[in-house]
Amino acid sequence: MTIESGSLTMLEKVLLQRRRKEDRVVQNLDKQVKAYQAKSFENFINAGVRVNFRESETAGPLVGSNGKMLGFNEYLVDIWGEELYRVSVSLRQNGQVQIRHLDGWVKVSEYLCHLKVKVDPHYTNGTPEMRSDLQSQWWRANGKAFPLLQLPRELRDIIYHYSFGSKIEPYPTNKARLGAKAKPQRGTALMRVNKQVSSEIRSLLGRQSPFLIEHNRIMALLLSSPLRRNHIRRLELALSHKEFINLFGFTFPDVHYETRWQAKALRGMQLKHVMLRIAAPSLITGSVIFDGACQRVATGWILAAAWPVVKGHSVEIAGFVKRQQRVEFEAACLVVKKGFEQWNGLRVAVGHPEGSLGDYDEWVDWVEGEDDGGVRVVEEPSQEAQRFVPDCQVGELPPRCECGLPCTAREWTEE
Repeated sequence: MTIESGSLTMLEKVLLQRRRKEDRVVQNLDKQVKAYQAKSFENFINAGVRVNFRESETAGPLVGSNGKMLGFNEYLVDIWGEELYRVSVSLRQNGQVQIRHLDGWVKVSEYLCHLKVKVDPHYTNGTPEMRSDLQSQWWRANGKAFPLLQLPRELRDIIYHYSFGSKIEPYPTNKARLGAKAKPQRGTALMRVNKQVSSEIRSLLGRQSPFLIEHNRIMALLLSSPLRRNHIRRLELALSHKEFINLFGFTFPDVHYETRWQAKALRGMQLKHVMLRIAAPSLITGSVIFDGACQRVATGWILAAAWPVVKGHSVEIAGFVKRQQRVEFEAACLVVKKGFEQWNGLRVAVGHPEGSLGDYDEWVDWVEGEDDGGVRVVEEPSQEAQRFVPDCQVGELPPRCECGLPCTAREWTEE
């Protein structure tokens, strides 16, 4: 193919204006730029090679031997929208476009190597999600498949954990979230790769990542499957005061809340960690029982309601809770946990399988009900735990705050 160049007449300029969208030279240049970017991740995040080509005002046409215009012989290179360079181009016999650089014709990749490196700010200053998205874009650009299943299981587990983050928010788009702008959970697409990957992810997340529960309906959906309950090892319940009482059940004057099935299900789960995150005090809670209530009293009700369900688990109390309440409750749960572990050790020693906390509850009830010489082989709960467990005294609703410092979110203190 022979290439001719020259000045344009007025008519030719009009015709070229209409045919700019068919500029094959620019198409070839763009193709080479994309190939260079996809060659390595370092090239992909180098904003210095994200260039756009547009013909300069002094450009002449490149016309093939068949008289068809292929593009222009001169272009302006727009680098990241900040710098403009004027470059000459030529078309080789093999159809490859080259750029004039340092008194010679070079491939586009060689020209890009001489441009100033500028790392994409979305990678250097962005969130982990932004950096992960850039990596995903690079994999799509280079057309390669990541050999996930060829990696050792330990490395795959690291990838799974990083993909989903430190916490799992199940059913992020469920209507129970009351119109919150919930985004799909990170990494969910990974679970659709195949059954093996999905099974490995479910097993790993159940063991290592806490499931964040902010609505009772979400908790009911999460625990509705016995198989799923068997995998979950960590829960974080971050409910409102009203939702906590609706979940665990409690009795107020003239009002009784039944314990929900999903709360009772916790007694049969092998949880390694349960966090109860107490919400901040508020004048508007959606419940006349808690609107403007004393936070110390309200927290006492929640902990008393939670006690029959979470005792024996490894429990952490967080959020707006007084230090003394938190320490006493966690210590009481630890006492029951030690008794449960001792009981399970005895079961295994005599050839029985390990039991659940629900089984332990039944055994404790049986021992305490024995009148003919039944002997307890575990220690009695401490007096502190016994003083904490009974239901809180309920007076007027909502209870007025009589603390030394007001129970408000602004003036809150753990003491």
